[in-house]
Amino acid sequence: MISSKMKSTQPMRWVATCSAGLERALAQELESLGGRVLADADTAAGAVAVEAGIEFGYRACLWSRVAERVLLQLASFEANSADDIYHYCRGLDWLDHMSEDDYFAVSAILHESVKDNPRFVTLRLKDAIVDRIRNDTGKRPSVDTRKPDIVFSLYWKADRVQLYLDFSGDPLHRRGYRTEAGEAPLKETLAAGMLALAGWPAPKFSALLDPFCGSGTLLVEAALAMYGIAPGLGREWFGFFGWRGAQRSVWDPLVEEAKAQRERALQGALENPAQGPRLIGYDADREVVAIARENIQRVGLERLIHIERRELATLGERALPEGHGLILTNPPYGERLLDRGAVPWLYEALSRQASRYCEGWKLGVLAAQIEDADRVGLEEPTVHRLYNGPLRVYLRLGTVRKLPEPRLRVPAWAMPENTDLIAMDFANRLNRNLKRLKKWIEAEQPMCMRLYDADMPEFNVAIDWYNGDIHLQEYAPPKSVDPVRAHQRLQAVQDTLQKVLGVHSRYIHVKSRRQQKGREQYRKLGDAGRYLQVQEGQARLLVNLDDYLDTGLFLDHRPTRLRLQELCKGKRFLNLFCYTAAATVQAGVGGCRSSVSVDTSKTYLDWAARNFALNGLAECNHRLVQADGMRWLEETREQFDVIFVDPPTFSNSKSRTDFDVQTDHVALIDLAMRRLERDGLLIFSNNFRKFVLDEALAGDYDVKEITPATLSPDFNEGAPIHRCWEIRFQH
Repeated sequence: MISSKMKSTQPMRWVATCSAGLERALAQELESLGGRVLADADTAAGAVAVEAGIEFGYRACLWSRVAERVLLQLASFEANSADDIYHYCRGLDWLDHMSEDDYFAVSAILHESVKDNPRFVTLRLKDAIVDRIRNDTGKRPSVDTRKPDIVFSLYWKADRVQLYLDFSGDPLHRRGYRTEAGEAPLKETLAAGMLALAGWPAPKFSALLDPFCGSGTLLVEAALAMYGIAPGLGREWFGFFGWRGAQRSVWDPLVEEAKAQRERALQGALENPAQGPRLIGYDADREVVAIARENIQRVGLERLIHIERRELATLGERALPEGHGLILTNPPYGERLLDRGAVPWLYEALSRQASRYCEGWKLGVLAAQIEDADRVGLEEPTVHRLYNGPLRVYLRLGTVRKLPEPRLRVPAWAMPENTDLIAMDFANRLNRNLKRLKKWIEAEQPMCMRLYDADMPEFNVAIDWYNGDIHLQEYAPPKSVDPVRAHQRLQAVQDTLQKVLGVHSRYIHVKSRRQQKGREQYRKLGDAGRYLQVQEGQARLLVNLDDYLDTGLFLDHRPTRLRLQELCKGKRFLNLFCYTAAATVQAGVGGCRSSVSVDTSKTYLDWAARNFALNGLAECNHRLVQADGMRWLEETREQFDVIFVDPPTFSNSKSRTDFDVQTDHVALIDLAMRRLERDGLLIFSNNFRKFVLDEALAGDYDVKEITPATLSPDFNEGAPIHRCWEIRFQH
């Protein structure tokens, strides 16, 4: 067993642990601190063995950015059982390292080649120490696993045991500057490892940007590395403080030297703030931003790191430094996002925003699932498999490349020669509709549109175009119509669409639409789980053409949604009966200050969460509420600047009487107006064809029907598919 009284220059064996996957970065760091890496050492994953004198241990505790623990090897011996460990350790002179009055703790790590119980091995090691010290002094030392004076650990593989003194004590990721953290906090040592793998610091980087900065860990670690500040300066305790062999004459000068270096570095940086890369962090959560600022202030870096509240959707609103920087981030992948399946779409939004505003920058992103990391489009990507505590994660690194814009597929008539069509009248009507919409399509370039809506009684279907996919809905024929004949007509329609629009049958999604009762429209029809992205203005929206009766996007409200994008900048927005919250997405992309979206369906609120993630909108700014709309209005005290109310014609409710839009719209509007600011705007719409707005509302409010302005050319023939009003307070 190594004596605590050995000379400071005597070579000793050390083991430093880290997150698995960071061994190479740790080895390079330990060499820079004076250690000689033992390449042939038999260590566990996430560990690096070195040979060095005692000063190395102090330097590693003070300066290592990647190491979790620094361990001094006390002994190495053979053992085939826990009793062998007991007998060997009982023979060691433990009073050379601790006193009988010290509180101590022990731990054991067993390789898979050892079948013993780790808890039992730990117990036998503890018994050996206690029995030996009691035998030598007559006093039993006490165990304290929370705040021990000294910690011993062992690693057992096959028939070999290594016994260590834990020089670091608490894990080294506990730097002392972070007292609070947001959801899924990033360990400081892992953050430092990510920075090292990304090549930070380097003169080629003009900035480091973390768009999901959370509690600021990546930014603080980047600053500590850039300015050459020892990360251990903020700690009050190290494991060797309770060791009898501790040499303060070696430790204290190292600390004073590190403090002086920190002062010089910070003074130089503050005197020349334009030199060196800028450190920038964004987060959407107000409370988390406050925590980040407090953490940064504890390290004295508040004038060198810029933090602000900003969500991914608004990344481009603030100019970034010229040149090529580094984006390094740990996007949120907490339980709420995971439950809603929104995480993959958030990574896609990050990729799109980086491509739009940071082309040529280096990007590193952490992900819990490799498939999520794969959604970030990078040139020459590399992947590092790491651990954030017990959680397996993946760091994807590469250069941001320009992503192509979504390909616009426009419906085009192409009647092949000698084509025999059963439904030639239908084909001609479809052709007429396309000619009527041609100029509008060329000017507006919509990805989604209605091509046909029961224009001919014998072909009673609705046909919607989704950028190359066709959503074909058959309005169920009356019982007087022969079902066989109805089926033949539907087949004829599909045959016509394939031939004249050139759409393969796999891209034609057929449904039968019958009159719905209550919440039947929300009933799931399938489980394909295939979502298509479509673009509407600056927003991306997800549609599902197979699993539900509706697709997730009401095409007739396109003009209203685009208007909300313009109206809501800087405003508080309420979307009642929100469905998949497409209107909220447009408001969010348009820069609304905050929003609340209310619906009774968890299915559609989860869908809304995916839409939010796809557009870089954070739920801390844009809340999703599962509730009955009328009941929620009765209970809330929130106020809004813009409110959009698009209720169903009829809805069953478990918490109140059933809702009927004709009967209940006055009460609904009155409740909504109570939540509207005096200079605010309420937009009320519904698709009940026989709806009549109560004239009494015009006596209480300023009411203006705007239905024609809310119908685009693909919906402006025949009776309006919906009606729409602007409602304001009278002045």
